[in-house]
Amino acid sequence: MTNYAKLVNGRLEYAPVNLETETGVIFNYGLEVNAHQLLADGYKPVELLADKTIYVDCEGEYTFSFEEQADKIVEVANYEPYSSDELNEKIRERRNQAYRNNTDELTLRKLRKQAIGTWTEADEEEYKAAMVKMSADIDAGNPYAETAEQPVAVSSGASHN
Repeated sequence: MTNYAKLVNGRLEYAPVNLETETGVIFNYGLEVNAHQLLADGYKPVELLADKTIYVDCEGEYTFSFEEQADKIVEVANYEPYSSDELNEKIRERRNQAYRNNTDELTLRKLRKQAIGTWTEADEEEYKAAMVKMSADIDAGNPYAETAEQPVAVSSGASHN
């Protein structure tokens, strides 16, 4: 089904399904069967983007707007890249989430073994090596945007930024 609308100040104003006039009500006014009258009254068919979920980018965001063309109104995706500061904040959030997700299993194993008295020096060395590797992998997979000054972590523990 095609919808008809007018673009007013960047917003769609859809044609009413039924139109009240001085002489009465025009039923099914806003439906495609009445396309000739809708076009004569300044309404145009609206083409919406079929799948907005494809508009995803880790370094910016999409907004959606409408553009009026000669014979129709089309929805368009507008890409706005993040500033370096915004991007670095998002990367910092991703890194912190990855640290939490990946350290939980290692730390729980360590705490459990310490609680029952079976944690060894070899376990500690293995734990440290795993943490160093995990941190390096997370950092390499989530590089910060180039800026004059790299972000500094604000945390109570060790920094991996």
